[in-house]
Amino acid sequence: MMDSAVLLQAVAGVARAVRSLYGPNKLRKQVTDELDQTLFSADVYTVTSVLQSQNAGTSILQQALDDQRQEVGTGCTTMLCSDIILQAVSSAETCCLTTAKYMRIPLAEAVPSFQKLVFARQLEALGLILSTNNNRIATTLAVRAASRLDPIQFCEADVSLSDLVTTHVVLGGATSATSSRVLDGVLLPVTDAPPRNVLQRRISSSAEISITGGVVVLAGDLDSLEFTTNSSVHVIFVHGGISPPVIDASVSTTDAPLCIPVSSYNSLRQLAEMSGAEIVDSWDELLPNAIGHECLQMKTLEFSVSRSQDDELASSFVQIMPDTRCQQHVSVIVQGPTKSLAEELRNETIKVISRLRNALRSGYVLPGNGGFWCACAAAVKQEAKALASQELLSFATARLMDSFTQLGVILVENSDVENDSFFSRLARVRTVQKRFVRSVQDVGAPKFYSCYYDFRSIEYAVLASKMTEPESEDGRLFHVDEYNSMASAIRKSFRVIQLLLNVDHHQIN
Repeated sequence: MMDSAVLLQAVAGVARAVRSLYGPNKLRKQVTDELDQTLFSADVYTVTSVLQSQNAGTSILQQALDDQRQEVGTGCTTMLCSDIILQAVSSAETCCLTTAKYMRIPLAEAVPSFQKLVFARQLEALGLILSTNNNRIATTLAVRAASRLDPIQFCEADVSLSDLVTTHVVLGGATSATSSRVLDGVLLPVTDAPPRNVLQRRISSSAEISITGGVVVLAGDLDSLEFTTNSSVHVIFVHGGISPPVIDASVSTTDAPLCIPVSSYNSLRQLAEMSGAEIVDSWDELLPNAIGHECLQMKTLEFSVSRSQDDELASSFVQIMPDTRCQQHVSVIVQGPTKSLAEELRNETIKVISRLRNALRSGYVLPGNGGFWCACAAAVKQEAKALASQELLSFATARLMDSFTQLGVILVENSDVENDSFFSRLARVRTVQKRFVRSVQDVGAPKFYSCYYDFRSIEYAVLASKMTEPESEDGRLFHVDEYNSMASAIRKSFRVIQLLLNVDHHQIN
């Protein structure tokens, strides 16, 4: 059985490996897995997943990262960098969460006249203050995708993001917002040559087919299907194999159904929900109620693909659009010169969409200029003073300030500051920490963090403001973090540390 020190060292090693991914400028990592597959990524979740080893500590960490990604879709960087707080205790966690609650800023204050803006303009304004230097393209795509969805459905807690947005990767061209695009409805990739050729013959790239009813979604194969003329079934979406004879029969028979392969069962399920049809396992089980009754529009889309060392990805798609006032689903095509860069942009786009969604749900954001960690340090220092009667506990709590200081230093290190030494970064962070400590001591945390004080000004920021960055109405807010994912990341990071510190009390097989 490994002791807690060994497990903590493994987790700390992973945290050190990705420290350059925290902050405005993310330095892309090159990682080679055990199968000698190399990828380049600036996504913490992707890098840590490849770095997994036979260690209980990293397994606990990966489980927490998986939960964080599934729950809020973002915040893995904050969560992992917070794991440097190796002496974490429950009082420090309470200090962080309480400080986050004090410092959260309503969207109406973060964005001027937020409530009066239409949904699309709200998303644009949020995208400006939530974006960082390295995800401008992802922010543009995310805002385009979210603005096409129904606002109520987009913010619905019971609806997963995968039910609203589908992303696909296409190789070729430059990584930019113009080469990538957002399309209405579900986009189904067609990878096999025979179905692709059939679709190109049946549906030209510029033509659209409108279908009212007659839609079948089939989770099985069509080997036993015999097409007849004047069939009431117009389209069959199939998750499974389509043999060449069936394809030939579909093409040669007059008014035969058009067979379209679906790449995954999840896509088949989404398509069934949109079309009003039901999924059947085989042709023999097809019942009248499996015929859809919602009007659909279909067309084929072609994207150019360049030859590269990466595997060629699908460039032919079928676009399915329901005839409804508000879009129930959007698809994002992300294009890049290599598979790694394109997939990285896709991951960033999904994270930005998650941040937009979380911000709209909670209605709050946090100052993202590094001042939050300095405020946490101030809260921990006050907590340490309150525990003065318990000398050892007070000392251990006070030492936690070093961890928050390190987070601030990393943030400045990964910013645009040039010719900046470690000691100048450290001095900047400690200066801001002292300002928070003094201000909280003078008027108290609840009063200081109200809208009547300047805790959002540049005096309480680790990162300097830029003239090109958007500002709030009072000129004090130039970048924010999303409140929900930050709070969730703090809770989970402390849970990981608590588990690792207490691992000596448990038997690990």
